[in-house]
Amino acid sequence: MSAVLGPEGRSVEEDRTRGRENAIAVWTRSMEDPIASVSAAVREMCMALIDRRVLDAASRGGQSTMKLVSSAGVRCGAILLEQHNPDFLPRYQRAFLSAAQGTAAEVEVATAFEDAYAIDSAVIDMLRVRIDPAAAPAVETRPRLPRWSVRALPQVDLWYHGLAIVGVERAELLAQYDQEYASAIEQAKRDRGLVATRLDSLAEYFREEFGSKSEFRFLDQMPLFFQEATPEQMLAALEAVADRQTYRRDRVSPEASAGAAAAAQVFNKGSLRRALSRYVEALEQEWDVFYGEYWTETIGADSSSRAELGDFWEASVAPRLGDFLADRGLDGGTILVSSAVGPEGRLFIGDPRARDDNQVVVWSPPGSGSREPAYHVVKEICYSVVAPALEELVEEKPETISLRMTAAVRCGALVLDRYAPILAAGYRRAMMRSVGEDSGTATIGWFEDRFALEPEILTALRDEIGGR
Repeated sequence: MSAVLGPEGRSVEEDRTRGRENAIAVWTRSMEDPIASVSAAVREMCMALIDRRVLDAASRGGQSTMKLVSSAGVRCGAILLEQHNPDFLPRYQRAFLSAAQGTAAEVEVATAFEDAYAIDSAVIDMLRVRIDPAAAPAVETRPRLPRWSVRALPQVDLWYHGLAIVGVERAELLAQYDQEYASAIEQAKRDRGLVATRLDSLAEYFREEFGSKSEFRFLDQMPLFFQEATPEQMLAALEAVADRQTYRRDRVSPEASAGAAAAAQVFNKGSLRRALSRYVEALEQEWDVFYGEYWTETIGADSSSRAELGDFWEASVAPRLGDFLADRGLDGGTILVSSAVGPEGRLFIGDPRARDDNQVVVWSPPGSGSREPAYHVVKEICYSVVAPALEELVEEKPETISLRMTAAVRCGALVLDRYAPILAAGYRRAMMRSVGEDSGTATIGWFEDRFALEPEILTALRDEIGGR
């Protein structure tokens, strides 16, 4: 306390974790009357709440900055006492009213105090919330709606690049990998002075291995378990799987732990792990000597195509299919466009409680524009219909893969006919192109002949689409 100071005191706030380092210097009129000093101390403690946002709100009233700071501090102290020590509030108001008017005015204290330290009501409301956050007005908040976003993930693209070079195919109707991709990559490597990488040299070995054992079907879904990992983290984790060392945190990052756990369950035999190890080693070299740079220059740099697809999906597809997608828990997730995969994409259904961690990988044929991949997203999402619709009609066997593909194609047309008829013709043309047919013959009859299904299967699909 100092008799030299006026009502405008001083405060110094040091390390907030060490409260004893703070200091305030306050006004005192008389050692026998501590009310003024205590009031000044309350005001100084409030000064920590007076920041630029408060001043910006207060400045709309046209006061000078110094007066704003002073008035805001005094009114803040009054609000603090109003909430925590209302009995002392009249003394506080009288002390500062006396300081403003020069005498201990015999007036209605509260009104005169507010007139002497007038400040915008928005500042008063802001200070009340600063002192007691519970005083904030209730704000109606809407839950964040799930949505589909279009992304490019290098680890996913690298994985499917490798399988496309190897030439793994398990279906007859729709190709799982783009038939022209391998030759295009071969030319890109020649343009960079590369003859053959380890992946190229071992392609035949991998093709035989991956085609001979059913466990390797998991490779088609593998990278989708590594959505948050980098290519290096994904490959390091899979090396740990091959070495049976997934417990080592120095080898499996948190971002890759879910994928490593899933892979370890599948590759539980020595022969499987050896083939996996060789494939991972080949991808590591592929990334280092070619694909890392190639991805950055081509896929990574092509953000405009992803933006166009996202805009078309959000503006034209998602609003029309909203109810259908929400009913299936597929109203949000990530769309990954891949130049390596073929017309048969991939669908990864995540945690149904999250609703937005689903993933779809789709084909983007050269010159197809933004709509073609969107139609393939619809077809992939339809696998969520095909599975329950065919559960009791078709036994799960390798030879039924093409049947299920046909059902997914027809399902997409049924969904669009019902929810978005304006998109149905474009969808049918896209599916015709996916099997190498002239899209100019896009009649409904031709489409149904090309993707023929038994009536009972069509009925099951319609029931599943409309039954929820």
